[in-house]
Amino acid sequence: MKEFFRTHGIVGFLLALVGALLLAGCGGDTASDNTLPTPTVGSLNVNVNPADATVVVSGPESFTQTFTGNQLLIDLKPGQYAANAVREGYVDADSQINVVAGQTSSISIILLPPPTVGFLNVNVTPADATVVVTGPDSFSRSFTGNQFLADLTPGQYTAIATAPGLGDAASQNNVVAGQTSSISLVLLPPSTVGSLNVNVTPPDATVVVTGPDSFTQTFTGNQFLTDLASGQYAAMATAPGFVDAATQTNVIAGHVSTISLVLLATPIITEAPRAVYRDGQGNLIPLTSNGLQSGQFVFYAWLEDKPLGIVTTELTSTPVSDPGKPLVSEQMEYAPSFTQNLACAWVGYTDDTGVVRPVIGADVRWEIDQWWSDRENSMQFGASDDNRVALGYGVFDDQADTRTNNARLPAQR
Repeated sequence: MKEFFRTHGIVGFLLALVGALLLAGCGGDTASDNTLPTPTVGSLNVNVNPADATVVVSGPESFTQTFTGNQLLIDLKPGQYAANAVREGYVDADSQINVVAGQTSSISIILLPPPTVGFLNVNVTPADATVVVTGPDSFSRSFTGNQFLADLTPGQYTAIATAPGLGDAASQNNVVAGQTSSISLVLLPPSTVGSLNVNVTPPDATVVVTGPDSFTQTFTGNQFLTDLASGQYAAMATAPGFVDAATQTNVIAGHVSTISLVLLATPIITEAPRAVYRDGQGNLIPLTSNGLQSGQFVFYAWLEDKPLGIVTTELTSTPVSDPGKPLVSEQMEYAPSFTQNLACAWVGYTDDTGVVRPVIGADVRWEIDQWWSDRENSMQFGASDDNRVALGYGVFDDQADTRTNNARLPAQR
């Protein structure tokens, strides 16, 4: 060795040593020793402004971590991560990103103060219409056509559009801070007709509406009438068991008028006097003792309905009216043996206006007499308006009798 140092010196020694080391490294299987392991986790760098905001990060396998300000998160399972930042006086903000194994991902979140103004988008047709928008704090802006209004104080805004030859249009909308609201205005030619909304109670009442130019329409229940000429319209409603109702209103072009009809139920007689009649308004009018002795009663009894005689249709009309006196031929009829006839009776009272009203609660006497004027096997039908009770009060009995027999006398056969 001393000889080696004397011959080759220190440099030679070092070269020999390096060579020896290289030969030692070449011995055996060295490939596996230089391979790095496959990464299985990643990192996430979270930056937030302002720096004192609270951040919550969540991710795979129920991962969650809460911290304040910026943070570098390591050893994270690969996958989707979400970060949500909050701070008092600011609007919450959030973001998402995918974390990859062996890499560092980044999320930057900036919180902003809450917005204090909003926006309004105004669209108008036709495009040359003039629009005036008014709102809070005496706001007013005029322009032509569509317009986008920014930096508006939150609140209610009204837009009115006008154009020559067209009807005005108006609309309102609420402007919210941080949002864009919209108003659309469409101007149409001036309307020449109007509408009428008719509401009636009860809903099965029949309504008749009349108006200008001989207009008339009949319907049941509520109805919305359109394309009506301007002018005065009248509506009358009727229903069985109810008092008629009527009203009127003026229909204006371009507007909707309303008529409401409420029919009141006909009063139910609970503690009524002995006899009453209904006046023209459907009210119950008691018959007083003076009325009973006034001779203003009419009483009709009949067997048949013949032309020029009693008009039975008046008894079923609304309101009921005087059917007229029956003919003598309507009060007498002979029926074959072992048969019978139908006898009818009606009581009316002539009120102060001269109109005959039907009496409610009048007593009508019906009598069947098998023996009459010695006619064997004969029948008599008789009708009386008060069962002759009024005689006890000094009132003449307003009666009329109709008789029919099931057999005539031998000389009449």
